[in-house]
Amino acid sequence: MKSIEKAAGKIESAHSEDRCSRYVLHVRNQKQVQTLLALKKLIDGTTVEINYHRTLNTCKCVVSSFDLIHMSEEDLLAEWKGHKVTEVQRITRPTLDGGREKTNTLILTIFGTTIPEHLFVGPIRIPTRIFYPAPMVCFKCLQYGHTKTRCKSKEVCPNCSKSAHVAEGERCVEPAYCRNCEGPHSASSRDCPAYKIEKEIMRIKVEQGISFNEARKNYNARNAPTSFANIVKESTSTIKT
Repeated sequence: MKSIEKAAGKIESAHSEDRCSRYVLHVRNQKQVQTLLALKKLIDGTTVEINYHRTLNTCKCVVSSFDLIHMSEEDLLAEWKGHKVTEVQRITRPTLDGGREKTNTLILTIFGTTIPEHLFVGPIRIPTRIFYPAPMVCFKCLQYGHTKTRCKSKEVCPNCSKSAHVAEGERCVEPAYCRNCEGPHSASSRDCPAYKIEKEIMRIKVEQGISFNEARKNYNARNAPTSFANIVKESTSTIKT
């Protein structure tokens, strides 16, 4: 790290990822960013590759306006390209005939770490708001922090949390049981204490512009000395009584 700072100046902060196989550098000076991106070798001759982080250099916001309902995502992307908008995704909702219909709400991906207070379409001023993703949950094992494609656990029933025992389309008649908090509800319940904790961790991640693992550490530190497991058990105990 000292070699990096000799080449590009003092780094605001840094942390390792993927078991120390790489480092994330936090800088705010644009000139320093360009110096780092151009850096191929350290002073001692060590070859390095420095790129923009795959997630921490973008943020998302939400816009909602009936003035946007008839505009395509491609047209809106072209309209907002000067505001560093790199992706426009329209929210749709199911219809009674099994199809999908457009809504007036869109999720925007912006290259940068802050969102604009508003955007314009012609003379129309449209306010933005922060987008908070839902907690990452695996629909195979029902646990948080990974997705089904990376899950190595056995599939469980989404209602009772036992080994998968109902065919697709059928309904489990066992009492609801959450494997994350041991409460009397399905693992998908929005009232689950574990879900609320994961939602708060996601809020910290978005608002502080940090990785998910960092956000979890910050949450645990903020709630120390009570551990994650104890928080869930205490919340569950409250529910059961």
